[in-house]
Parts: sequence; structure tokens; C-alpha cells
Amino acid sequence: MTQKLKILGPYTPEHEGPYAFNGEVCVVHAVLGQLAFISRPESNEGFIACLLDIKNAEEVPQPREFWFNEYLRAGGSAVLSFVHETETKATNERADYPTLNWIKTIHVREVLPGEGE
Repeated sequence: MTQKLKILGPYTPEHEGPYAFNGEVCVVHAVLGQLAFISRPESNEGFIACLLDIKNAEEVPQPREFWFNEYLRAGGSAVLSFVHETETKATNERADYPTLNWIKTIHVREVLPGEGE
């Protein structure tokens, strides 16, 4: 499962985080007037000083989605391809393996907790 940021509104010191700056998660270390000192999580690059354009956010689970191909080998056994981020990439892969007989492209979407109940 991956996470996506949902913007809740402008920065408020009462919000426990996460925060977003330019669409990415950031850590707020201090705010002085309209100047914020932030960093990226797990970064050793030090602080970034920016005008207060930080947003309160929450991380929302996003299902992973991927595609892979199934091929039939000459001996009759099936083999699966690499995982692809898009159906187009899975389709384009078929040309890379002309000796394998394509059977089908399989689409997988992760089911999040609470879905399908």
C-alpha cells in the first residue's frame, strides 16, 4: 500500500502532522512569523527556510496497481514477466520476448483494509 497526501488546509501549529510543502511530506521544525524551517523526513541535508506555504495534510492509503504478462514456453510451462507500472509498459514488453508465446496480461489492484467487506 502506498500513501497519498490529502491537503486539509493552511498550516496551523495545533495540527500534529503530517505537513505538505510543494506536494511533498515535510517536517516543520520551527515557524517564525511567515518564515518556516522545514526538512524532508529522513534527510540529512539540513533545514530549508521558506515562506509559510505549508499545508496541514493527512496520509491517505492508496492501492498499488500493476500489470504483468504470462507467457507459454516451448516446453509447455508458463512463465511470468517483470511487474510493470502501466498496462502500456506490459504491452510493450511483448515485443522484447518474441520467442515466448504471450497468453495474457494480468492486472493486479491491491485491496485496502475495509474494502470489499
